Amino acid sequence: MTKKKTHAFGFSHSALRNQRVYLKVDRKRLADEPKPVKKQPLVVHLDVGQILGFDETRVGKSEPNREYKNDNMSAFRIGAGSKAMGIAVNVEDVYALKELLVLMGWRHPQNQNNAEQDIAEATDLPEQETERQAVIAARRGQGMFRASLDEHWKCCAVTGCATRALLRASHIQPWRDSSNINRLNPYNGLLLAAHLDAAFDQGLISFANDGSILIDEYRLPREQAALIGITSGMRLSHVSPAHHPFLDNHRRLHGFV
Repeated sequence: MTKKKTHAFGFSHSALRNQRVYLKVDRKRLADEPKPVKKQPLVVHLDVGQILGFDETRVGKSEPNREYKNDNMSAFRIGAGSKAMGIAVNVEDVYALKELLVLMGWRHPQNQNNAEQDIAEATDLPEQETERQAVIAARRGQGMFRASLDEHWKCCAVTGCATRALLRASHIQPWRDSSNINRLNPYNGLLLAAHLDAAFDQGLISFANDGSILIDEYRLPREQAALIGITSGMRLSHVSPAHHPFLDNHRRLHGFV
């Protein structure tokens, strides 16, 4: 949270290029306890309504108020002396929210295409060269981290496929958000077939602590999931309590509640 006003909380995030969004709250004074607003609680900038595809999103289809005015939304003020204006939208569930944020440019940083960027931007790599290279290799799904997952899982943790060339060493909690210890921790990793790794990496699927698969059926509809062999009956072959905090983190990060 970056702004706290009487009738609106403002939020921004680097993954959205620090764009501001506002959440309406109901109270008379700043000192009062804020209450949730049920009708069109989220307010986005007018420019969001101009993004190609906005009208096809669920928030865009639910008759947003494109002329919502509230002086608490100072970042949305159009000009000197003008009222602050944004687009107020209804958000049915976390999947609708994720769809909106993706439209606005949000991408989770745990993506294989960003491995070199993550490594270049890391400021906490070990000073000792051997350890440093091990941690870097882990971001690339190689080295000690990959070997430890090969040893732990033997095959794809879900399908049982043992063809090594088809398997990927995937961090559960993103590498960039982990300590150097957890970047190498085998309990912070899954050995997955490439299609499952891609879906897990993008937050289209996750796993409960009992190992059962969770599928974001809005972003990955059941019929589309079935085409690539992802079904609701899938599960991790075994889960240790040591996996739980990392799985908890993944579910929170990708909106599985």
